[in-house]
Amino acid sequence: MPRKKIQVEVKTANFLLNPVDKAIIDEMIKYSVRENAKGKVKVNTSNQIHRLQYCYYFICDYIQDQPYKEDLEKTAYVNINQEYMKELLGVNDVCSMLKNLSSVDIIECDGEFKIGDYSLGYRLKKNTFRHYSFKLPEFSKKKIKSDEKNLMKIKLSGLTDYDKAVRLITIDESKLNQVKNEIIKNKYKDN
Repeated sequence: MPRKKIQVEVKTANFLLNPVDKAIIDEMIKYSVRENAKGKVKVNTSNQIHRLQYCYYFICDYIQDQPYKEDLEKTAYVNINQEYMKELLGVNDVCSMLKNLSSVDIIECDGEFKIGDYSLGYRLKKNTFRHYSFKLPEFSKKKIKSDEKNLMKIKLSGLTDYDKAVRLITIDESKLNQVKNEIIKNKYKDN
């Protein structure tokens, strides 16, 4: 009797990545998965590649996004707590991922940490980014739980996902002069 296939919900993740860095990450992952799969029988390399791409993209996007969320300078180092990152990604070896990204000149480390106080800081070496959508299946129940927990934090705190909100803003250029005149008129009305 054949087994029923588990239906996997496909979601889309959005990342801001440098195009050159994305190409380097993709090649690095494909090479490492191919090398690890040699000699093994029935290894599903496409799932491994997708999983690793998600993890690496997430780390880069996290490093790029944190200064904006925490009102830091654009070139500030972002401290990455590896235990927190393991929980978010559902992987055990975040340290080697960070070392791999550092070895291919995508990120750099400040080398400063204090046990129990702050973690090593990382920043991206390039400052130009493109928006990439990445379709991915849910990889584990752990990831679903962490997503639900993060969603509950957002709902409870009443915060808005500003990144998504900013992307939805559009400007109708045909009405700019009218808006400008209205702003100037209202500015002098209060005085």
